[in-house]
Amino acid sequence: MIYGLVPQGRKPFLPFNARSGWELLVALEQRHGFKIPGYDLRHETDIISECLAFMEKQGYLS
Repeated sequence: MIYGLVPQGRKPFLPFNARSGWELLVALEQRHGFKIPGYDLRHETDIISECLAFMEKQGYLS
């Protein structure tokens, strides 16, 4: 996990028990090879939105 990109004390609130958009991105990258170009320059909410859209297409959120 990418602990440096998780606000201290934040509890899991996303799929795969991710505590941030970056943790969710890492989980999807490990499982599906999913990548977001320029993720390090994007706001966390944008990363979460793209990850959730990908998960919906994969049938995770159906």
